[in-house]
Amino acid sequence: MRQEELKDTFQKEEFELEERVVEIRRTTKVVAGGKNLHFRVLAVVGDKNGKVGIGIGSAREVPESIRKAIAEAKKNMVQVSIVNDSSRGDGKVLFGENHAETGGSRNGYRSFERRSSGR
Repeated sequence: MRQEELKDTFQKEEFELEERVVEIRRTTKVVAGGKNLHFRVLAVVGDKNGKVGIGIGSAREVPESIRKAIAEAKKNMVQVSIVNDSSRGDGKVLFGENHAETGGSRNGYRSFERRSSGR
């Protein structure tokens, strides 16, 4: 493949990502002159086919913090396993287990085991 073709495929892949803002948090810091106001945004980016990324952005204005969070999420893309399950509406279930620690928090996902109730 030539470089132009590679650039075209990369740009097409970029546009297929879905971006979602999960949380917008307003934070303040008390200083001698008053309060400094900042916004912290948690955003998730994915292609609905197993590639997901999560990012956090902080700035004085909401649009700037959203832009930073989405840019960080695109940098932190990982591949997750998806198993087809016809009993669910969309037919896709996360498979496996993953944990990440950031500062004082620990986040992760774990697939569940479907058991019958026996009734």
